[in-house]
Amino acid sequence: MKFKLPIWLKHTLLAILTLVLLLFFTFKLLNVITDHQNSKTVPHLIARSVTEINSFDSDFTYKILDSIYDPLQKPGTIIAQEPEPGACIKSGRTVYLHSIRYTPPLIVMPALLYKSERQALAIMQSYGFKTGWIKTSIADCNGCVIAQMIGLNTVNAGDSVLKGSTINLMIGIDSTAVFVQDSIGLDSINALSEPFTNDAF
Repeated sequence: MKFKLPIWLKHTLLAILTLVLLLFFTFKLLNVITDHQNSKTVPHLIARSVTEINSFDSDFTYKILDSIYDPLQKPGTIIAQEPEPGACIKSGRTVYLHSIRYTPPLIVMPALLYKSERQALAIMQSYGFKTGWIKTSIADCNGCVIAQMIGLNTVNAGDSVLKGSTINLMIGIDSTAVFVQDSIGLDSINALSEPFTNDAF
């Protein structure tokens, strides 16, 4: 007498076998599609220079996606990358890099004229400018900016200038605050302090 498996058990075993075969071929297909055997590990490029691109792993191509200006960091330094270091990706894919600019960007010069020295310095700092020399000159306003310059050249509000430029300021002072030379070449204060003599008599 032959042993016969119950029909329900046959169906169960057949279903299990079908599932195993389906999973096997699915993973095989995914392996072919993703070319998993040819995947490579993305190298760590952060803190290296973009000038070294030609010496980077030749399994990938590299593209500088964008760059930012940061005077505190060395120009050309890579600060971020996509995909991140250690990721496994297909050979030949592009690794995108973010770096530090070599030259500062152009920004619009703000209006500093007729603002107080303190206000002008605060505005300059907020724009990323450096403070150069500050000189005074007789003017109608006392303590306000009467000229804004880069070097000895006047720069007007709205002009395009390099971020981080050094700005020189000319500050106005009231004429009454300046010593006026009298007719014999003495400061008026000094003249008042000179002892009186009657040599002319």
